[in-house]
Amino acid sequence: MENWFIAKLVYQIVCGEGKHRPQFEEQWRLINANDAAEVVAKAESMAQSETVSDAAGLLPVHWQFVSLVEIIPLNKMSDGAELLAITREPYDHHGYLSNIFDKPTTPMIFSQG
Repeated sequence: MENWFIAKLVYQIVCGEGKHRPQFEEQWRLINANDAAEVVAKAESMAQSETVSDAAGLLPVHWQFVSLVEIIPLNKMSDGAELLAITREPYDHHGYLSNIFDKPTTPMIFSQG
């Protein structure tokens, strides 16, 4: 099995009784599968098994799986291959740019969980 895909999963985050502004988390997962049907099965299985609740803080927090939104085949994996591009049309472009440039000058590096 050498076919790689990116799957976009969406969760709703509910804190306490959910009386807050709705929060959603988008996760982009790398999945190895024979075809798109297998990606769907694997992604949904992952998502359901990872729907979690955490009561360690002041309020219980629950990540509820909403949907598998996109499947993107990675036909060619090579150095510099584009994985994702997002075009935004913000209402406040100065605020958007300010938010980007207010970040640290070095990129964030995420460790594998």
